Amino acid sequence: FFLVSSKQTRMEKKPRGALAAVTGTDHGPDFDVEGHYDTWATAYDDDLLNEYGYIAPRIAADAFEPLVQDKTQPVIDLACGTGLVGRELHRRGYTCIDGLDLSQGMLTKAESLGIYRELMQEDLTRRTSIQDGVYPSLICVGSFASGHLGPEHLREIIRVVRPSAPIVIYMNAEHFDVKDFPGTLNKLEDEGLWHGLSVEDSNYMDQIDRRGKLIVARSGRAT
Repeated sequence: FFLVSSKQTRMEKKPRGALAAVTGTDHGPDFDVEGHYDTWATAYDDDLLNEYGYIAPRIAADAFEPLVQDKTQPVIDLACGTGLVGRELHRRGYTCIDGLDLSQGMLTKAESLGIYRELMQEDLTRRTSIQDGVYPSLICVGSFASGHLGPEHLREIIRVVRPSAPIVIYMNAEHFDVKDFPGTLNKLEDEGLWHGLSVEDSNYMDQIDRRGKLIVARSGRAT
């Protein structure tokens, strides 16, 4: 008989169902992001955690924790979904977490956790109702992907945090490459909108080949 390594098995496994619908880079303007996640909300956690071994929230929270040692200060969890990132922050002792997401179905799941101070249903492709420079720290996992957010939406993320606020983003690596995120990241740094930028590679699903990028920076000035 032949032994098959876990790496080989992971590479052979392909996304199915709701995950397959948001995989790849070919999402036209008619892709209904809000409706897709409203429908997926009830099965989302089970699909990602149990079927695919989704670890992006843990990777991002591990990077976030050394940067934000005051765990009583407000944190904005952008594109919070069902609260997977919030759960990771809560486990680490953060007590003042706000969340924002496009999908009410996902927000309903997040609310049931009882760990968010406030939850907002808003569209990050537009200017949100959050005032300039409100939050002392920010984390955003999984929203920068095809059919979702692009590099042009980074300015809105920077706008809502204070100068020198830690910003942690975890995103799909294919989208990062196709949409030339490095060009926008460098431009924002040149403009002084953030600094201390680092980008690290990792795989963010234990059961499937899924390349990701961990982006860590501090905001420069409010826009």
